[in-house]
Amino acid sequence: DTTDYWFLGRNTGSSLFQDFGYTKEHFILKSYIFDKKITAYMAPNSDASALLLHREGKGTWKIVVNAVGRWQVYELDRNSWHLTAEGTEADEIEVAGTVNNNTDEDYGFKVKLNIPWNLIGGRPGRGEVMKALQRHHYKDHNKEKPAWKYEDAEGMNVNYPSEWLSITLK
Repeated sequence: DTTDYWFLGRNTGSSLFQDFGYTKEHFILKSYIFDKKITAYMAPNSDASALLLHREGKGTWKIVVNAVGRWQVYELDRNSWHLTAEGTEADEIEVAGTVNNNTDEDYGFKVKLNIPWNLIGGRPGRGEVMKALQRHHYKDHNKEKPAWKYEDAEGMNVNYPSEWLSITLK
């Protein structure tokens, strides 16, 4: 049931439903991607769920996870993304179809990724406000090239974290 999830998919051939949460140890990203051709190479060159996360005074990060559970965390430094962490297994993953196979029709995948707080600026304080921008990476072929397209959450400008969705931690 994706009723309470954020939706992206108006401008691409697949759809993303995404939500997030947190524990004392982790920031949690949970996603459902519906796609007829699931493609997964390195995390950013895949059908993938991505989230930009900004923490005032601490930095901005990009989290990307794909259908085979590969994930990467990047930190923004002087207008460039720098890879700071990566892994090969998400915490939960379920694929309905085949990956990197254009001869069949797939349904999609769901993935849950627990990101340790130390990878994104440390454990937050009570009442801290973070800013989040959902992003959907889409590949319409199972080739490594051409590169993916992406769609940002509607109505938010990727260049201005002050316009992104506010998350207040309790």
